[in-house]
Amino acid sequence: KEAIPLLDQSLDMRHKLKDWAGEGAAYNLKALCLKNMGQYQASIELFEKSLHAKRQAGDPKGEASAYNNMGEVYRLMGDYPQ
Repeated sequence: KEAIPLLDQSLDMRHKLKDWAGEGAAYNLKALCLKNMGQYQASIELFEKSLHAKRQAGDPKGEASAYNNMGEVYRLMGDYPQ
């Protein structure tokens, strides 16, 4: 829980700087925190934002990571068709 306010600060700064790769990484970390707290739907929404930022940054490895993390959350939710 303590990490989330720090990640929010990072997201704000990275967005202002148009640091899309950094923004994607911060969204990914925040989504992982939420996943670990059992807030699955909120984590999926942030993984989607991470995916968008990684696309803007031209980071296909980052995109793959976001997809992988979303798949893990859907698996935890028992939503296998997703």
